[in-house]
Amino acid sequence: AYIFDCQSTRRIEQMGLRKGEYFLQITRFEPENHPLLTAKAFSKLRTDKKLVIVGGSPYSTSYVRKLMRYRSTKVLFPGFIYDHEVLRELWCNCFAYVHGNSVGGTNPTLLQAMGAGCFVIAYDVLFNREVLRDCGTYYNENVETLTAQMTWALNNEKSLRTFGEKARTLISQNFTWDLIANKYEKMFFDLLG
Repeated sequence: AYIFDCQSTRRIEQMGLRKGEYFLQITRFEPENHPLLTAKAFSKLRTDKKLVIVGGSPYSTSYVRKLMRYRSTKVLFPGFIYDHEVLRELWCNCFAYVHGNSVGGTNPTLLQAMGAGCFVIAYDVLFNREVLRDCGTYYNENVETLTAQMTWALNNEKSLRTFGEKARTLISQNFTWDLIANKYEKMFFDLLG
């Protein structure tokens, strides 16, 4: 299921993180997922919060090298993380989740961020809007729009929980495995007549 809670912070504390004190992005380090844009936008903020970009690339490219230039005590690149408990702690305890995917349709990472109750700042494409709807905010392919959305989040921290709760409700009503399986079953029966 995409809805989950996590009360623990033990695993993220081992990474030097505290609840509510970091922006998060989980992605492959590819231009269409915009982790470099996220790092650039974050670098323009005046905040004590950190940025954690989980993921990587199996090969070194000029894009990845440019991204790694942002590595610092405030911008962390822990690499690929496959442990579901660590990922859950990261989602459940982040200040905001940046979803940069601009190709590919409905993304499980976006669904998981929503199911964890994250405040989501998503790349503005149709399929992200179809999933997130009005449960988060959007940015486009320039540093200024993402910096503006991150700044808005920092200035409106008390409002973010409402977005997260709304996102969880949306997930539970539209994106459960049982609901999707039933829709597929109905579609196949309809096709058979």
